Amino acid sequence: MNGDEPPAEATPTSSPPANAEIVEALLSALDSDTDAFRQSHVDSILSLLSDNADDDSQSALADALFAAIVDAIKTGQFEQLSVPLDRFESIVAHTPRADTLRQLLARTLVQAIGYDGASGRVESMATHLERMESLADEYDNDDRTQYLHSRALYTAAYHEGEAGRFDDAQRSLDRLEAHARAHPDHRGVQSQFATGLFNAVYHATDADQLDVLQTHLDRLDALAMEYPTTDEIQLQLANGLYNAAGAEGKAGAFERLDARIDRLEQLCDATPTEAIHVRYAKGLYNAATYNASAGRFEAVQSYLDDLDSVVSTYPNNEAIQTRIGEALYHTSYYRGEAGRLDAQRADLEQLAELVSENPDTDALQRNLAKSLASAATHAGSHGQFEELDHLLDRLETLADDQPDHQEIQSRLSLALFNAVTDAGQAGRFEHQRRLLDWLETLAESHSGIEKIHVRLAKATLNATQNQGDAGLLVGLHVHLDRLEALVADFPNNAEIRSAFATSLYNAVTFMGEAGRMDDLTTVLSRLESVTEASTEFEAVQRQFADTLRVVVYYMATTGRFEDGQYYLNRLHRLASSHRDDTEIQCHYARALETAISHEGDAGRVDVLPTRLDQLESIAAATPESERIQRTFASGLQTAILTQREAGRFEHDRDYFDRLEALAREHPTDEEIQVVLADVLANGGSLDQLESHAGAYPAVSGVQAAFATALWNATFHAAEAGRTDVVDTQLDRLEALATVYPNVETVQERLSKAVFTTARYQAEDSRFDAFERSVDRLETLAADNPATDAIQSDFAQVLFNAVFASSGAWQFEDAGDYLDRLEAHATDHPNAEEIQSEFGAGLCKLMEREAAAGRLDDFRTRLDRLQTLARDNPDNQMIQRRLAWALVHAIKNQVGTPGDRQSALERLELLAHDFPDDEEIQSQLTSALQFAPFAEYDGFDGPSST
Repeated sequence: MNGDEPPAEATPTSSPPANAEIVEALLSALDSDTDAFRQSHVDSILSLLSDNADDDSQSALADALFAAIVDAIKTGQFEQLSVPLDRFESIVAHTPRADTLRQLLARTLVQAIGYDGASGRVESMATHLERMESLADEYDNDDRTQYLHSRALYTAAYHEGEAGRFDDAQRSLDRLEAHARAHPDHRGVQSQFATGLFNAVYHATDADQLDVLQTHLDRLDALAMEYPTTDEIQLQLANGLYNAAGAEGKAGAFERLDARIDRLEQLCDATPTEAIHVRYAKGLYNAATYNASAGRFEAVQSYLDDLDSVVSTYPNNEAIQTRIGEALYHTSYYRGEAGRLDAQRADLEQLAELVSENPDTDALQRNLAKSLASAATHAGSHGQFEELDHLLDRLETLADDQPDHQEIQSRLSLALFNAVTDAGQAGRFEHQRRLLDWLETLAESHSGIEKIHVRLAKATLNATQNQGDAGLLVGLHVHLDRLEALVADFPNNAEIRSAFATSLYNAVTFMGEAGRMDDLTTVLSRLESVTEASTEFEAVQRQFADTLRVVVYYMATTGRFEDGQYYLNRLHRLASSHRDDTEIQCHYARALETAISHEGDAGRVDVLPTRLDQLESIAAATPESERIQRTFASGLQTAILTQREAGRFEHDRDYFDRLEALAREHPTDEEIQVVLADVLANGGSLDQLESHAGAYPAVSGVQAAFATALWNATFHAAEAGRTDVVDTQLDRLEALATVYPNVETVQERLSKAVFTTARYQAEDSRFDAFERSVDRLETLAADNPATDAIQSDFAQVLFNAVFASSGAWQFEDAGDYLDRLEAHATDHPNAEEIQSEFGAGLCKLMEREAAAGRLDDFRTRLDRLQTLARDNPDNQMIQRRLAWALVHAIKNQVGTPGDRQSALERLELLAHDFPDDEEIQSQLTSALQFAPFAEYDGFDGPSST
């Protein structure tokens, strides 16, 4: 019994009153406006009861009244049950020996508690629980009433747990435990307690409360050991264990999961019922699946073996077969994800064997289809295309055997869809074509399964993308034709129509990239026709708008401004008819910004005011669109900078004021604030930019713009010889860099400013200041080791130091700077620019030393340069510098004739290695003029001695 059916201990001897008659009386009692009317209806219920009040008819009365109240509860007609329940209690009180009627009241309270719990009526449920407890206390020896009391407590705890009211659920569970302890010999009460504990385990797993789960499971396990022969309690323990295994597997608590499985196995041995083995199978499924998802494949195999053993014990149990089928699917999938394709296929073959042994088990058929599809996808993603085709053939055979099984047909279509994508990404376009034809045939065979046709459309979209990316534009029309036919067959399917529109957009893009403007306009016309026929499909309208934007871009980049204007007008008409579609408005705004940018580059500054007015109009109509406001800001920035570069300042103030107003209207939009800062940094007021940077200290882009402006100011002051201004701006920039050590642009601008200052200091022979700048850059480079631009600046300033000091014949200082440059190059062996600077420094110092007659130092530098060239064989600039140095060694007669002969041979080897380098060849020709010691007969390769 579950508490919902009428009691069976009495047999009716007379016809009970009709349920409808009692329900009507009860409803009338509830609906009455006054107590007097309510009482009259209650009296009518009593008369119905009194007409059949003899002992033999008590069961019939109980049946009728219970059914009437349950009907009322289930149909939600009783907002309150107090009146009928009060009367019910009164009847029970007047007939204390009427066990059936009393038990009926208890069952009615259970029903009411369940109704209240499901409806969230907490106070009402508590009231009914108190009534139930009073009834149970009064009739402590009535086992049926005690059972129903336990069921009421279990029901309350269940609904409280479902609602997430875990404290209330715990209190109800504690009351249930106390009730169970008070009736240790009542197996029904103990079973309800076990069920309540299982529900508590379930709710804890659902809430990921593993510690709470453990507490409830321990109580349930103790109860099961106390009642080892009560199958219901053992079953609830099994339920708790397999649910706990799932939660702990999800949480990665694999040791605890293993313990659950071991306990389930012990339970199967102690209570070898089929129902508990089903739970054991569910636990093994959880264990295998979660271990596989975590890559614990050795453990996976052990669980699969145990699951196979359970199947052998109960070969005809469909629930167990379903679990092993699902487990094999999941483990094969995760093995495939891990690239363990051989192991994946072993799981697949085990599943296929199970299917052959149980051909009528639908769950196994479905899991085999899923596994074949998964294995095919993994084969394709790993480039195993022969295996992919083999697996697809097997899946097709399975699908052919069950042509009406929609899920299996759908799995085949999904596998083919993935295969089309993999083949295209691998450049196997003929194979991709065959797979698409296969998918199309499948779709034609199942015209009623729309999902397959959607996959065909999306696969065709992907194929269009793949071929276009590969530059295979000739065959695109085949895909477009297929999509057009699908649209005709499924005119109301938004996904298919969108796939066609997107493919046409992609085709337009490919044609534009290839410069095939005639083909572009043809495809665009096709998309326009689709758009006109798709007025109810907003995705298609938006795709057409985006495509027009792209066309405007291609027309502008190729200088076809009149054609671009035509498509801008077309986009304007589309936007005008979709004023409430923000995405279409955004595409129009971006197209205008594109036009502004390219027309400005082409010197067409006279059209900019009109474009900006149009863009501003869109922004004003869509103030909620962040993207459009940013596009307007970008358009203003482009117009301002373009006109400044063209020397046209008549609109500068107007455009800047509009940008400044836009920034004020959107003070929290960081991107717009950065645009304003960039404009101020390029010809604006430095003081205003500093104020703006102060207002947005957390926006790195604004600080970067301020740093750029300070660098520009430093450069111009240095160029003008205004050392006082240089020092001021450098101090400001260094202070900014100190505040923002992690903003790379700020650090780079400081580095560039110090480098620029150092260059002018060297030119003015201000060597003390120059040396401080070098040290300053060295510190910056040390503080920003990952910033390539700063490392390059340091290398360049060290070269400048070598250049300047050697030019002043301060060779010791020059040598020190060269040593620092060499150390810097050693620290950055893969930085080609830094290696080249070191080579340049060596050559410059060698040149000056040779001019000063310091030939011994020259030879030392030459050895270092040859080592550098050997370490950087692919750096052609360093090889050229070596060629220059070898010529100078020969020209200045450095070393013995043998040394000079070696230099010539090295130069000949360089010329052989770089036959197309005119500079190296020229150096060899020059060297031969200074080499009377050499007998030059042409180079036949390096000497063997």
